[in-house]
This record gives sequence, structure tokens and C-alpha cells, in this order.
Amino acid sequence: QHRTANFDNIKNDGSFFNRKILDVVSVKDGIVHFCTGFGIVEFFPESETFGFTLDLGAPVYGLIYKDSYYYAATDLGVYKALDDPGVNLKDLSNWQLQPLDPDLPDDNPSTHIALHENTIYLAQDSVVYRLGEGSADTLLFDPGYYVQYMTAEGPHLLIGLWCKASCNGKLYTVDESGMLGEYTPSSCVSRPLHGIEDQYGQIWMADRFGSQRIGRLDDPSLCNKYVNQERPIRQEVFEVALRGDEIWLTSNGISSTTFAPRFALYGVLARIEGLWHEFGPNTAPGLADHNGKAYHRIISDPKTGNIYVGTNSQGLLIANANNEFTYLDDSNSVLNTGADPNHIRVAGLALDEQGNLWMANNTATNPIVVLKPDGTTINEFSSQVPIGAGLRDVAIDFAGYKWFTIDKNGLLVYDDGGTLETTADDRVRQIKTTSSLLPANIVRDVEVDLDGEVWVGTELGVISFNCGSGVFEVGDCQGFLQVVEVDGFRANLLETEDVRAIAIDGANRKWFGTTNGVFLMSPNGKEQLAFFNTANSPLPDNFINDIMVHPETGEVFIATGKGLVSYRAEATEGLPVHNESLAYAYPNPVRPDYRGPIAIKGLTREADVQITDVNGQLVFQARAIGGQAIWDGNDYTGRRASSGVYYVFATSDDEFNSPTTLITKLVFIN
Repeated sequence: QHRTANFDNIKNDGSFFNRKILDVVSVKDGIVHFCTGFGIVEFFPESETFGFTLDLGAPVYGLIYKDSYYYAATDLGVYKALDDPGVNLKDLSNWQLQPLDPDLPDDNPSTHIALHENTIYLAQDSVVYRLGEGSADTLLFDPGYYVQYMTAEGPHLLIGLWCKASCNGKLYTVDESGMLGEYTPSSCVSRPLHGIEDQYGQIWMADRFGSQRIGRLDDPSLCNKYVNQERPIRQEVFEVALRGDEIWLTSNGISSTTFAPRFALYGVLARIEGLWHEFGPNTAPGLADHNGKAYHRIISDPKTGNIYVGTNSQGLLIANANNEFTYLDDSNSVLNTGADPNHIRVAGLALDEQGNLWMANNTATNPIVVLKPDGTTINEFSSQVPIGAGLRDVAIDFAGYKWFTIDKNGLLVYDDGGTLETTADDRVRQIKTTSSLLPANIVRDVEVDLDGEVWVGTELGVISFNCGSGVFEVGDCQGFLQVVEVDGFRANLLETEDVRAIAIDGANRKWFGTTNGVFLMSPNGKEQLAFFNTANSPLPDNFINDIMVHPETGEVFIATGKGLVSYRAEATEGLPVHNESLAYAYPNPVRPDYRGPIAIKGLTREADVQITDVNGQLVFQARAIGGQAIWDGNDYTGRRASSGVYYVFATSDDEFNSPTTLITKLVFIN
């Protein structure tokens, strides 16, 4: 059984300046050594305890073990220390800088070290040396490259080289007799980051331009086979979309601050059936001619299964339910360039009830574009829409009004009057700080909550609008600034925060992603329910790009520039009415060793839930969070419930289904 554990001792130890982990080695059975920017840290995986920590004051790039001695490759040269119970390895005086061959340059760092067939190999920039007793022979010298890695897990020593210019890398091997050879075809080695040889003779290669590549020295035909893995190949995440149990995301296609295109060669990433896939020019048919197109926005269509991706350079990417890709650009749609003549920017996406995809064609002359279900596109809308408006994000409220953010210029609310082809009934309003209570004209995100209220995140906090058709009347719709109490002082909601992402969960609670972490607020925004940042949670970065809540599980996905994390929250989307066939308890049965939350799922929103024993004695009562209630397994006195069968009743708040009904039952074993 696999188990993942996180040890943040090195990360959180402020006594060391450079805590970056440069290599992880297991040179002795049962022991792992971390080579870091300051020295070496010893770790025992079996007991999950740390051993010695050597503060060398310089980066350690690699470590080997030979004849009871450790050898460490550093910026200062090679250090050697005896492995003996009487030797304190955390004491720098017990590590001796080795006088190597006098012909070796002493002004270059020893960037890599490896032990192969009981022989030490040392790398310095473009050169690999084979060390003997007091001597060193040059094994490899390639001035156009530098050594990226050396590994010796299998029968061969692998030497990966990175090109100093713009070209592919190289992979050299050293066999058991010490003979040097180059791995071919060289096209398999694009931008090598690391590689190892396993016990079956397979070479596993990590590459900057691919997830993983696999090959064999005796079978080059396996070159360029991409291997799916349990983590995305890129840590940068800009936006997240969910298609059933699949997680789709865009990765770093634009700058999070300037929104300028970043022409990354990787494409869209997706977690399908537990494994991560990369859809890009090297891996997906239909994308070969779209190399690095600044993938940006992403949403899913629950009716068709389509995934829509707005790029900041090449129009709209569409993946159908079979993951077949097509593009919409200026050759097959009305999408167009504008102030940026070299790029077709699709900077906002939203689906309406009729299945029309509304797009913000950023900086184009006609910036609003609709893709209809029949595949046609239109962009002839009201002349009141500013020509070339820098439209970006878009959300659609309960009345069908489209809320666009405008680059540094507030909001644009658009009503098509229910007819796409007719503009006579269209209405438009631009909302700015001068015509509303909008706290700032730099607007980051817009979301519509479960009650139809529109929540807007700006660089200076949050404002909401709940005006109905009055939104087009300036005097009738100024917006509402929620006033909250913070440390005894009253202030507008998150008024000092740059709110970059908003998500609404099944309980209508608000998740606000900022540059300082994530705030979870009550449905009305008055009460802070939780706050997450890098100091109190596994968040890898406080700068939040996107937040997405899974409607069925309540899981919250948080996208940052340093990774994607999820939080298993309590709120799921509630049903319109109770449906006993959809309601269930989990886990069921509850076994004696289980002490976690017991979830009652499939309820109407904010239903009143009661749990009784078979005699009708009330054991627990609560209100559902969205469509889910949580029981801790204790009775109303705080004691663990007795073994037996328990009934779950729920009262809907819906006026058409108000009677108390039996929803489900569960078996509890104490």
C-alpha cells in the first residue's frame, strides 16, 4: 500500500539561506541523503526521522559512497568524510577537501559526481573526468554543452548534456568495461533534465519538453514514447475545469500580472482515470501546427462534454468528448485580431442556457463573439459596445446578462434581449468607479452565486450586484460593499486584498483567491470561515490564479503558479427536491476504527437533517451545507454513538416538498 507523507523540515528551517534541494540520493541501504543549497541532510525513511545535517555553506550537487567514505561534489570541490560511528558527520572539520589530479581546473565547481563499477566520475561544466588513484583522465569534453546529470542506477553510467545554445541535448553512456558511447537517436533527447536506467535495461528520461520519455540502448524505436504519470508535468496552473471526474487545466500560457502571451511549448493538461496527460504539439493530433499558443481560459460543457480553451494568441481550442482537437481562428470563424495584430486573443469564456459559448475576443474591433451549437459564430452586437474593448473574463447571471471585465476599465454588462441576430433590443452598461461603488477599475474576476447575486473581485476588494434589470439604470444599481468587522474595526470586505479568483460552493459560500492566500466567507460575505496560506496549509504559493469547486464532491481545487492543490470541503450542490434514490451516507457501515466525518449526501440545499435510532430517539441534528450534512459519530451529549441502525430524516426548505421524509439509513458499529 502506497502512502505519501510531507516533511517540511528543510523548507521551514530559517537558519539556512539556500534550502533548495539539488539532488536526492540513496547511497546506503535504508538511508536517504538530500543534497541542498547549504549542505547535506540525512533522512531515515523507515522511522521517518532525520540524521545529521552538514552546513557546508555552499551548494552540494551530488553524493556518493565508496569504501566507507562519503564524497560530496560542491562549488568548492570534492569533500570526503569517513562513515564511522565515532565521526560526527555534521562537523565540517571531519570533511576534507580532496586534492585531486593537479591537471584538474580548480576554478570550476564539481557539479556532478557518480560511482560506476567502483570508479568515481566527476563533472565540471562541459567535462567529465574519470578519477583514479591520484589521477584523473578526461572521459568526455563537449564545449557546446554542459553536464545536466550523471546517474548510475543500472548497468550503465548515464551522462545527460544540455545544449548551451538552442539545440537538442545529448545522452552518453559508459558500459561495464568503461567504454563511452552516445545514445541514438539523439532526437529522443530534447531538453534533458534527468535520467535513470532500471533493472530491465529501460532508460527513463525526464525532459523539459515532455512528461517522460522511455528508451532502451538496444531498441531506439521506443524513443519519444510519453509516459503518463500521477502528477502534471508543469507546476504552473492558470485555470481549472472539471469534466466529470476529470481535471483539466491550462498551465502558464500567459503572465498572471500583465496577461501577455507566454509561448510555452506544452499544451493543455488533464487528469483522466487517475493519470495526467499533456495535450500539446508533440502529443495530440490536431495540435502539431499550433506550437506554444498561450493556452489561457478553460471551461467544460456538461451537455456536450466539450472542453473549450481560450488562447491568448491563436483563437479557441476545442476538445470534444473523445479528446479530438480542433481550432477556431480567423480562417474559420469571426474571431479576429485587433490592437495586437499578430494574435487572436480569446480572454473570456462562458456558456449560456441555450448552449451558446460567449467569448471575449480581447482587443478585437468586435470584441464579443458567440459560438452557436451549430458551429457558426457571430460578432455583430450592439454598437454601444466600445470598439476594441479589452474584454476579458465573462460570467452570465440568472437573467442572461453577460458580465465582462475590461482591462483596467471596470465592467461591461450586456443584454442581448434574448435574440442573438437582432441588436435593436440590446442593452449595454459600463460600470466604473465614477458611476458606481466599484472600489477599483482593475477587475480580476466575476462570479454568480446560487441566489443570482453577482460578485466581483477587484484589486481593492469585493463588491456585489443584485439589481435584476435595474443594472442598466445607473441610479438604481450602484453595487453593494459588504461591511465586515476585522479586529474590532469595520471595513469593506477584503478591501486591502487583490482578489484574483472567486468560486461559489454548494452552500453558497464564497471562496476568494488573493495574492495573500484564500479566504472562505459565509454566503453573505459577513463572516470569515477559514483562511489558507503557505504558513498554515499545503498551499504552495499565496498568489492564487483560479479556484474551482466540484459540484458533486465539494472538493475545492486551487490553482497557483507553483502547483495545484485541492481541499476536501463539506459543501456540495443541493438538489431541487429530495430524492431518496440519490441520497446516501458515507461511509456505510461506519466501522469501529473510523473516526472521520460521516457524510449524508444527495440532500436539498440547506435541508434540516435529523438522525435517530430505531426507537426514534434523536441522536444528531444539523443543517446541510449545500447538499451535504456532516455527522461526527457522536450523540447530542458528545459521546460516541452506540452500535446499531440509524435513520436519517431531512426537511426540505422547498415550498413544494416541505414534509419531513426518510432519506436513508446507516449502520454504525462502535
